[in-house]
Amino acid sequence: MASKLQPTDEKIRNDLGVVYLNQLKLEQARFQFLTAMELKQSDPLAAINLATLLIYQNKWTQAAELASRAGLTPEQITEAQARAEKIGKTRATPLASASTTGAQP
Repeated sequence: MASKLQPTDEKIRNDLGVVYLNQLKLEQARFQFLTAMELKQSDPLAAINLATLLIYQNKWTQAAELASRAGLTPEQITEAQARAEKIGKTRATPLASASTTGAQP
């Protein structure tokens, strides 16, 4: 795994966090985003992704505190909110099976 080969690469940590977030492995995602933020505090990407996670979890107060600490812009928070809503919709939408799509065996 890339994070074991380059444990101090914030981009790898952030990307791994995104993978975990998309799989709804929320604690693992949170850990990776926090690690990425510690590794490179000047890059807001991991903070935006962590805000996405917090908004998805309906933890608005924590997301606001993070935004303030990380210096995120209103546009970045809006982006995080849109991404959190998209994750929620994807999760709520059942996967189509062959029988529901009319596919023939």
